[in-house]
Amino acid sequence: MIENQVSPGDKKHLKTIEQLINKVQDNSIIIWGALNFPHSLMDRVAEMVSNVRDREITFFAVEINKNILPILDEINKLHVLQVMDHLHLLDEEDIYDDILNKFLSCKEDNESVLVLYKNEKLNDRERRNIYIVRELRDRIKYPNVYREKQTYDINKIRYGGGRTGIDFQLYFHHSKLNHAVVSCQFTRESYNVFKALEEKTGKLALRIEKEVVFDPIEMKVYSIVQEYKHMFDKIDKLAELMELYIFYLSNYTFYYGRDNQEEMWTQHPEGLLE
Repeated sequence: MIENQVSPGDKKHLKTIEQLINKVQDNSIIIWGALNFPHSLMDRVAEMVSNVRDREITFFAVEINKNILPILDEINKLHVLQVMDHLHLLDEEDIYDDILNKFLSCKEDNESVLVLYKNEKLNDRERRNIYIVRELRDRIKYPNVYREKQTYDINKIRYGGGRTGIDFQLYFHHSKLNHAVVSCQFTRESYNVFKALEEKTGKLALRIEKEVVFDPIEMKVYSIVQEYKHMFDKIDKLAELMELYIFYLSNYTFYYGRDNQEEMWTQHPEGLLE
């Protein structure tokens, strides 16, 4: 599990780390990358890890390489769908510098071990583990844009839609609709974007060549994928439909009503539902 921020470690991200520590399985590795870490936060993480008795967890606090910040600034100026084409710029720099802290929990009643590293590079085993995690995440489309949210429902995948209250969702089998479904879900926090899309669902249906349902009660836009004889055909269709939803709705879910709306829409005119 990796949690990165291009700023000093803070309490907001500490809450995410706490959730990871409480939920990860046995023999898990958690990496928190930040520009630096206040001692008080590291003391708190050490306490969290030491309280874990039923699982073995290895935690690393890793300093992010400041040389990548100018590159990230340039990438942040791009439309979200163009980011992937420019991530190769980050290959020229190591993302991480040094391990600042390493905490290890031990199962049963053994005391947790705290190991403090100062200015030591990652060893081969640790680099390999980080590489494996990165490679696994790279198998997901738009891995640095749509971060898959944890869910206990194995038939559902959710990706953040660019602001609070918007998710792209893929159901292999939706229990209520009794079909496979791809949708864009909204909440009251994102109601203005939802309403803006109401008159555009017809255009979306034409673009994706699929019926689109605008549901004002559930506050979502969705399309149904019929059953296929072979499971992998169904999976392929769901993946294709999810990509189309992201392609045509990202202009709105990420940028509608924001200061950079026109700039970003200019970068991705193919996605405008006009």
